[in-house]
Amino acid sequence: MPTDAFAKLAQEKQDHILSCARRHFIAQGYAGASTNRMVADIGISKGSLFYYFDGKEDLYLTVLSRAQRAIATEMRAAIVEWPEDLISRLEVILAAGGEVLKQHPDDYRLFQRFLDSGPPELLQRFVAEYIDGQADMSLSGWFDGVDTSAFADDPEVIYEVVQWVLTGIKFEYMKARGSAEAPLAETVDGITARMRRAMQFLRRAIYRPAEPR
Repeated sequence: MPTDAFAKLAQEKQDHILSCARRHFIAQGYAGASTNRMVADIGISKGSLFYYFDGKEDLYLTVLSRAQRAIATEMRAAIVEWPEDLISRLEVILAAGGEVLKQHPDDYRLFQRFLDSGPPELLQRFVAEYIDGQADMSLSGWFDGVDTSAFADDPEVIYEVVQWVLTGIKFEYMKARGSAEAPLAETVDGITARMRRAMQFLRRAIYRPAEPR
């Protein structure tokens, strides 16, 4: 986590520091990114950088968290319909997420490098501190107003399973790769289509069978 000293900086300076660090992490990954080159680009001393962050790991996790937070904020803003049917709502969330993520190819590269070559302990910290541990990044509120009358089990149990599924989908999107043959947007669309099929399987597991007439 950034130190209190970083939090006291003007927003413009915070943005400048994290944007410069982000460029280096995208280009070289965690291991290859040099903090010496970062501070040269930022225009501060190395001592100042580590006055703001408790080491390179914390700087990296802050950059990742900022990207994740920006995408989540845009995704929520893109959702204008919240159906009462849980599966329909999940499909709306998936569609919005896919469209937003296609607009962030640099963040894809950032997360791809993280998942491909980031130290395993950093992945554990990222999930624990920056996904599970942040209320604004959680799914609280996403289930408000869902019609639970036909659920086959306790809603809290079902919501927990759905959160596991959505976390897996999140990482599937983060690992997506575009290529000359299949641009990133097409890759994301393909994942979204697969997830829609998975939602139909989930529907059969979540809801009680309809009573015969």
